[in-house]
Amino acid sequence: MITPHTIDPDITTVEITDYASLQQSIRQLKVLKLHQKEMLRADITGFVSALNPVELVKDSLHNLVADKGVQFDLVKMGLNLSAELISARLFGRYSSLPVFLGLKAVEKIGGFFLKGKTSKVNTAIRKLLAPDSETVSIEENIMT
Repeated sequence: MITPHTIDPDITTVEITDYASLQQSIRQLKVLKLHQKEMLRADITGFVSALNPVELVKDSLHNLVADKGVQFDLVKMGLNLSAELISARLFGRYSSLPVFLGLKAVEKIGGFFLKGKTSKVNTAIRKLLAPDSETVSIEENIMT
């Protein structure tokens, strides 16, 4: 005689007394195992998809675009870019859309990194062009 076993907290304790009850308990355990395996697989799939960088960016963009202020800014930026593209095409400055978008991206990225640092950039360029001469600050150039 085998002592009582608990298969699952939801299933009551079963006492195995003969071969038939042993087989019944094995079947129940196999069903429980398959159920737990599917639950674990679903949890792991959800966890992995939650950590997927593409999903993270997509969720962040959905949350960001849902904001009315951001929507207004995006529309405004799109209209400005469209107007610049049309005027650039009319005056023949850019030959294609990819060239235009690439130049705009470089302009925006460069502006972001150089914001507030123009005097340092100018000083560095002067030192490169004339390393022996003293550098004159922008403020001194403005006053003269």
